[in-house]
Amino acid sequence: MKEKHIVAGLLFICCAGLVALLAFKGFNKPVKTLNDSQAEERFDADFNQIITTAKNQLGGFEKSFVNEHIGLFKNNDTAQAFAAGRMLTRFWDSLQRYDISGYYYYEMAQRNGTEFNFMNAAQRFLDHGRNLESPKEHKFYVAKAKEGFQKALEINPGNLDAKTGYAICVVDNPQNTMTGVIMLRDTVLKADSTHLWANYELGLLQIKSNQLPKALATFKKLISLQPLNGNWYLHLADIEHKMGNKEMAILYYEKAKGLTPDDETRKSIEGVIKSLKNEH
Repeated sequence: MKEKHIVAGLLFICCAGLVALLAFKGFNKPVKTLNDSQAEERFDADFNQIITTAKNQLGGFEKSFVNEHIGLFKNNDTAQAFAAGRMLTRFWDSLQRYDISGYYYYEMAQRNGTEFNFMNAAQRFLDHGRNLESPKEHKFYVAKAKEGFQKALEINPGNLDAKTGYAICVVDNPQNTMTGVIMLRDTVLKADSTHLWANYELGLLQIKSNQLPKALATFKKLISLQPLNGNWYLHLADIEHKMGNKEMAILYYEKAKGLTPDDETRKSIEGVIKSLKNEH
């Protein structure tokens, strides 16, 4: 995620055949898709109710802060309203309530339809939607994200982050997997072969479609771009294990363990390494 548009602090998965759900704080997100019957469900978010419910879970000082800035956000003075809006987005971002921070950016985009506002709304709706268990809510937020990315592209057709986000939204329908791959490969990566987000999403799609040699090459490329990103090594370990290369998988897990500052994650990785070494 980019500093201007995307908020860090997410979970990722690394399955090593035996079992490996590892929380590596940073880049990854679990990808959920919908089947045809689920896609028929409908949902419209009542953001007023969502915000009210979230506020009621806050302490007194935080609730007062939020209420004050909600009042300021309704101001007819755009500058004052947007200053309050930015404070609200930062607050809800800090709680990883990207549905609410996305809503405020979306509202700002309605008043001032800039590329920045549309991108921030879209990124947050996508972040929120991809982790939802409810198919109808998932579909709603991904659709809102797709709309935001499309608006950003209308303003700046060369925005590669918007193209990547839009491709992810397209791929949310499993029937469009190859369409998304082509969009990432022939549109984004053709323009910038080092684009981290596009390479990462392409690698995930390659794993999902069992194109393991291609996925291996993609994550090795990511390591060449970010040699100290332990997340990439975890994915490489997963791929190598799926390909039957246990020793290489252990090597990459060891590398990932050395790059993560999180004790819990290191212990999880150690458990996977131990399991691999005990395999016959």
